[in-house]
Amino acid sequence: MRHSEEALIWCGPATAQNIIENDTKSGCPSSVLQEDLWAIIESERVDPNWDTDPVGMQKALQRSCTHWSWVPFQHTDETTFMRGLTWFMQHYEYPAAVVLNTLPHNSYTAHAEHWVDVIGAATTPAATSPMTTPVTVDWVIYVDAAPPAFGDQAILEIVSGSTWFARLQPVNKPASTTYHGNYVAIVEPPETTGKAVARPEPLTGNIQPVARVAESAIARVKQLASDPKVVEMTRKYDLARAFKAYELPETSLSANLERAHALAPMLVNAKRAAYYLVPLTFEGSAASGQAQAAVAINAYDGSLQELGLFRPMKYFNRDQVIENARKLPELANASTVEAELVYPAAAATAHKLMPLWAVKGDGRTLEFDAQGDQIRLAPSTVSPAVTRTPVRPAVNPR
Repeated sequence: MRHSEEALIWCGPATAQNIIENDTKSGCPSSVLQEDLWAIIESERVDPNWDTDPVGMQKALQRSCTHWSWVPFQHTDETTFMRGLTWFMQHYEYPAAVVLNTLPHNSYTAHAEHWVDVIGAATTPAATSPMTTPVTVDWVIYVDAAPPAFGDQAILEIVSGSTWFARLQPVNKPASTTYHGNYVAIVEPPETTGKAVARPEPLTGNIQPVARVAESAIARVKQLASDPKVVEMTRKYDLARAFKAYELPETSLSANLERAHALAPMLVNAKRAAYYLVPLTFEGSAASGQAQAAVAINAYDGSLQELGLFRPMKYFNRDQVIENARKLPELANASTVEAELVYPAAAATAHKLMPLWAVKGDGRTLEFDAQGDQIRLAPSTVSPAVTRTPVRPAVNPR
């Protein structure tokens, strides 16, 4: 099962839990509690600037899975860091705990760190090649136990190399002198270093007509499903329980993606770095008609940037969001109301697959999530704190 965080500062324990319980070959416990992992992390923490610091994560993994020489692996250069990370995952066929960034990712903004369980990475050539050989990261698959804007659920994501490099950020904790400015993971690192890069993708250009996007998106999804590297990358991990939780009809990723059908595409970030958000439903699923996954498609060249699987939900379109907005007294009498989808990178209230609706009228901007719920209301010149109700109270916030 892919676990979500059980408290607003527990993305670290949830990530460790997902790694430990997914280990089907090395004698790790088949079940472990986040509260027990949190107790280890708290007792072993050496850097007070973190909730889950790298040493705390290392010890939580080490006490449960003694067959690895877990160590914090860090580097200031992302290409060198990714070469070591992909080597570890391909050489040992094992996931890694990675600090995706040190930004808030939920309503408790004092918690500024984001751990994820990276299941694997597909590269060209194989990352097990000599370190003197540079590799290109094609795909990264990971579980995010605490994704922004998705509420109380973990999501399974497959992202292109360029999307991963854009999302991965160095630690930004100036008081944390050991890790500040470094990319960090808990792995058994290689003895030598090399380089891993990603293919660039366009951020400007002519936007493809929406009429062709749905068909193109399904073609890209089915191409992904049959990609030998992706099939091999996912074969090594038990994802069947996750698919059951997402109410998907099949037990393998490729079989589920073969059943995918596109719902209406929506354009995000029309002015720059535009992409189409395409919700997906699956033939044979009890949740047919609701989105159980979504893809982000580059609006300029049609390439697939990201695929995410999640529990069934409904995306609101422009007309539905405007209808909701006009029910509010602030816009009830507005002469015109406009709405556009935006994805402000690194926002605690948004995700690439859950962008924000910016609804404007009478000099005001209302922000709604992709499911039609209002996030905040403010004059266009003010940027107030987010007012979304937390999923659950934070545990021991400092």
